[in-house]
Amino acid sequence: MMASYVVFIESNTSGTGPLFFGVARDLGFEPVLLVKDPRKYAFLVDTDVEVVTCDTSDLESLLSACRHLASLGRVAGIMTSSEYFIETVARLTQELRFSGPSLTAVRTCRNKAALRRALQGAGLETLRFAEITDLSDVHEAVRQIGLPVVVKPVAGSGSVGVRLCLTEDEVKEQVTHILHAGSSAPVLLEEYISGEEYSVEIFNGEPVGITRKHLGKEPFFVEIGHDFPAALASETRNAIHHHVREVCREIKLDWGPVHVELKLDLRSRPRIIEINPRLAGGFLPELVRLASGINLIEESIRLSTGSGRSPKVTRYNRTSIRFLLPDRNGRISHVNGLSDAERAPDVSDVRLYKSLPFDVELQGDFRDRIGHIITLADTGEKASAAARAALSMISPSYVETGESSKEGKIYECA
Repeated sequence: MMASYVVFIESNTSGTGPLFFGVARDLGFEPVLLVKDPRKYAFLVDTDVEVVTCDTSDLESLLSACRHLASLGRVAGIMTSSEYFIETVARLTQELRFSGPSLTAVRTCRNKAALRRALQGAGLETLRFAEITDLSDVHEAVRQIGLPVVVKPVAGSGSVGVRLCLTEDEVKEQVTHILHAGSSAPVLLEEYISGEEYSVEIFNGEPVGITRKHLGKEPFFVEIGHDFPAALASETRNAIHHHVREVCREIKLDWGPVHVELKLDLRSRPRIIEINPRLAGGFLPELVRLASGINLIEESIRLSTGSGRSPKVTRYNRTSIRFLLPDRNGRISHVNGLSDAERAPDVSDVRLYKSLPFDVELQGDFRDRIGHIITLADTGEKASAAARAALSMISPSYVETGESSKEGKIYECA
């Protein structure tokens, strides 16, 4: 008897995206990937996943493809690992009556301004914010919020287009940049909260764990490392759990994975930055799996195919990830020290995301990452120290002129 399909609508091009297909197979399903352009996915060269080419920007085209597969009696579920197709999948699952998230909740979270309004409407504290569509709106928005402000697109991920602005002129510059990048949606200005940043991984409305996030240098918000689970006092952890449960209940995010980003303000109150109705990116599901035994990718596939269950912790380890981020632009010919880092104590995984040689053009977002180190230990201090030590062994070599090269640096976090 042939395996049932799990239909994936597009995918993350890196990170945990390719892992979904292997997990689906381990659960007895055959993955089918619906894509607009297969050339976008370099990892397809190393997999035998079935690919169906169709216009994934057109709902009717997707409905037709899914109905054809369903007519064979072999579709168990429809899902995606891509931020940009979460709403599409919610519409498909609703239309075709498969297990899936609330379309209304997904739409609310995908629009960062709509999320702010929903939090306000539920009587929950939220950051001061303003939506603007024109440079003429900047002065009044800055007056209402106060400087500094964070400027970002209302929809997006990976910190693309997100910048801290200290002056009104900087705000105008970033708004212009976002609007010229082709965004037809309003630009969002938000109150800036200083303090440590965390994320909460949630499944079916219940917290699975809290992650400590490390960010790069301002004015950008590049995530350069994570520690899971975060070292927090029980009182602080409980306050975060209570807050995110309340938020998920009010917005009706009670199905599947949710990734909540927040900061603790100067009074240690959790303040919501963003809510993403999906699994975290940046290999965070792998950190959760290594530390707790909870495989959020597996649990998401189970839920999407009608066999969901409550995730259970089976081990109590500590994990850290540090991303390899070059300190300048150029063409990298070699990355030195990878073998030494692989052999270092408590290192679980060392990986480059591109084949050498490759060009680096720093963007101030997730695209600056060229690889990572993951560590696993019995304490958080050991895991983070091991990640820092392994990171210090690695340096890129840049092609300068002709055959010569010059060694560069990898940006390090504390």
